[in-house]
Amino acid sequence: MRVEDVVPGLAFLNLSEHEHLCFVATPHNEDDDVVVLSVTTDREHSDHTCEVAVGEHDFIKHASVIAYYAAVIKTASEICLRVQQGKLKDPISAQLLRRAQRGAVRSLQTPNRVKRMVHDAYPDL
Repeated sequence: MRVEDVVPGLAFLNLSEHEHLCFVATPHNEDDDVVVLSVTTDREHSDHTCEVAVGEHDFIKHASVIAYYAAVIKTASEICLRVQQGKLKDPISAQLLRRAQRGAVRSLQTPNRVKRMVHDAYPDL
């Protein structure tokens, strides 16, 4: 995989002990950075800004939400490495991607730096 292949919607599994679906939410900027969002199981205390239903992606087996508190900025090169480790998944749908991007700007739990990067990439949100 090349850095140019790291595009919004690209999905992969995270690095933690509990596998969560992660996906690229922005195109890479001039510094090679992208916003990465992750999906987690819906719990009572979860941020429900963007809910993800079972079946919206093959990996989603439980009612889920986007974990905006865990949104991060990574380099496209880091994402390439993760994908080369065999953690690539089918891309998320354009509809889910757009909802997640909109939620990143609106959620109170999204880190400010992430909000700015999403807004800079998609000012119409």
